Amino acid sequence: MNIEPITSRPGRSTAARIGSAFISLIEPEIGFEREFNRWYADDHFYGGAMCLPWFFAGRRWVATKRLKDLRYPRESAFAKSNALGCYLHTYWIEDDHLDDMAPVLGKALSELTDAGRMFVEGRNFRRSHVYSAFQPYAGVTYREADEGAPRDIHALDYPYRGLVMEVIDTLEKKKTAPSCWVGWEVNTFRRRFETRRLRCASPSCMHPRRRQLHPGSPRHPRVPARSRQISSAA
Repeated sequence: MNIEPITSRPGRSTAARIGSAFISLIEPEIGFEREFNRWYADDHFYGGAMCLPWFFAGRRWVATKRLKDLRYPRESAFAKSNALGCYLHTYWIEDDHLDDMAPVLGKALSELTDAGRMFVEGRNFRRSHVYSAFQPYAGVTYREADEGAPRDIHALDYPYRGLVMEVIDTLEKKKTAPSCWVGWEVNTFRRRFETRRLRCASPSCMHPRRRQLHPGSPRHPRVPARSRQISSAA
C-alpha cells in the first residue's frame, strides 16, 4: 500500500492550531428530545462531523431548565426566547480549511440524507436550529500565565464541567471592523479575569467570530446569515 506524505500549503504552519469553529445550538421538537439526543450522540456527532476532514475536536453540551433560566436577555435577535436551545454542539476545525469545508460537508449531508440518517420524518425536521454558524477563530484570552493549564486546542477534550457562550450582535448601522469588536471583547474578558468578576473553572476564553462562507457553502435554510456576530466560550 502506498501512502502519500502529508504536505502543507505554502506558508502554512504545521503546528496544531484552531482555524475556525462550528457552533450549533439546537432545540428538538417537543416529544422528540430523547430520540434526537440518541441520534446525535450515536450517529451524527461522528457521521456528520468528527469523521469529516479537518474536524479535530468536538463536544456536546446540554442546558437544563435551571441553566436556561440564567440566560439573558429574555428575547433578542439571537433567539425569540431564551428557553430555546437545549443542546449545544461545539467543534474545532483545522487552520486554513474553513472554505474547504463547503463541498465536503455538502456531500456528506447529502449522502446522510439519502441514507435516512438526518433525523427527519418525511420532509419535516424534528428540530430547530436556534443558532448554527461556522466561525473563524479570532484568538484566546487566558486567565493567567500557567504553562500547565490546558491550551485552547485542548478545550473540547479537557473534562470541563460546563461552558458559557456569549453571542454579541452589533447594530447593522455600525461600520466597525470585526477586529475591533474582538479587541473590545478580549479586553472585556481580561478585565473580568483580573477582577475575578468572571468566576469559572476554565483558564481561558475563546473568541470565534461569524463570517459568511463563499456562495457554495452549505447553510441551514432556517438560520439567518448574520455576519456581524462574534461569540465567546468560557
